[in-house]
Amino acid sequence: MTTPRDQRRAQMAAAATRRSRPGARPAGQTAIRSKPVRITLDLSPELYRQLTQWAGTAAVALDVPRVALADAMRAMIRVTTENPGEVLERLRRDREQLSRNPLRSRHRRRVPEAAPPGRPPEPAPPRRPG
Repeated sequence: MTTPRDQRRAQMAAAATRRSRPGARPAGQTAIRSKPVRITLDLSPELYRQLTQWAGTAAVALDVPRVALADAMRAMIRVTTENPGEVLERLRRDREQLSRNPLRSRHRRRVPEAAPPGRPPEPAPPRRPG
């Protein structure tokens, strides 16, 4: 009796053999991802207030009790992909502003100071994922 794993292995080996023959059909396409992708976004308190205020205003305009922040972000992403020019311009302005004031950047890496002779340098703190 063969296990399902052995059967699958045999199927894969047979498929590989068929593809290696002259005139064989190419391998199938990679499956299109159907499971949603989760992202995490850190917002400053002020930006979060602006987002929640906007969602509240949108709920009134749509005559619904509440607009979920995730739904608002999805709609904003769709609008962004339809009108990338304005968003690109905003990104340019924000990056220029950050480059003029590097202390405002949250993602600056800490550079360890030079250690005195005979002492190893201090290690950089661990990076947060994301």
